Amino acid sequence: MGVGDVVHEVDAECETDAVAYILGQSARWAAHRQKLSGRFELIDDLLSEARRVSEQLAAWDHDALWMTKRTIQRAASMSPAEALEMAADASLVMRLHAATRAQ
Repeated sequence: MGVGDVVHEVDAECETDAVAYILGQSARWAAHRQKLSGRFELIDDLLSEARRVSEQLAAWDHDALWMTKRTIQRAASMSPAEALEMAADASLVMRLHAATRAQ
């Protein structure tokens, strides 16, 4: 059973880039273990976890999710202190946004 079959079986979506990434990771693992079949259980676990996380993310508020992703992307190029300061600002904005939506 291939990745596409598993995705179809669980009625999910999987982008071509994601499949390419998973297969690339698998090939690297295979180079270290001499055979790919020894890692299929880990690949299955990775796909299961990705599905679980994607279901959780789908339930989140779209704006909050966008802000979180943007914060993580920007923080990657900052010092730890700058990243913490930006995260605190983002947290404040999200709390204010939630408070105004509750009114």
